[in-house]
Amino acid sequence: DLAKEYRPDLIDEEERLEKNNALVLAADTDAFFRILLERLEEDGLLDDTVIIAYTDHFAYGISDETLLAECKGDTLSYCVPAFIYGKGIKAKKVDKPMMTIDWAPTIINLFDLSKEARYLGHDALGPKEDAFVFFETGAWMDSAMHYIPSEGELAPDMEIYVQKQTQKMKESLKINDIVILGDYYKQK
Repeated sequence: DLAKEYRPDLIDEEERLEKNNALVLAADTDAFFRILLERLEEDGLLDDTVIIAYTDHFAYGISDETLLAECKGDTLSYCVPAFIYGKGIKAKKVDKPMMTIDWAPTIINLFDLSKEARYLGHDALGPKEDAFVFFETGAWMDSAMHYIPSEGELAPDMEIYVQKQTQKMKESLKINDIVILGDYYKQK
């Protein structure tokens, strides 16, 4: 009801309620960043500011399964928006799998910081071949494929590749647990 009052241009009475809500929330987010950029410019801070924004999950509050399937497409629910903005930074679209742990090496490389830092992730702006995302379920995704252990049989020519990447996923999960449970970065 509030959206109908202040964003009537985004409300389509023929559309599903959750889709209308999603459009209004997206517009609110866009407006927030516009206001933020205007304020940074007014305060003389925009030239020295870089904004990194990302979501850590898809819109799982959506209960309409049809709408959720439309949003997810064939990439499942793992495709979420993210961006890096800095005045004068050239636009570059990155269309490869990445995860939250990829932000640290991306920022380190973007700002040419210490190359001595050790992180699990990969630079999101680096080669597409470096992309690797793993899930606690045993699934993984790289620039070539998305593998879910419980889904179907593999073509014979893919078995060795999948075994290699599955081993990489298991090692990554083990290291991830050591880092988190052992408070690795506090120790360094």
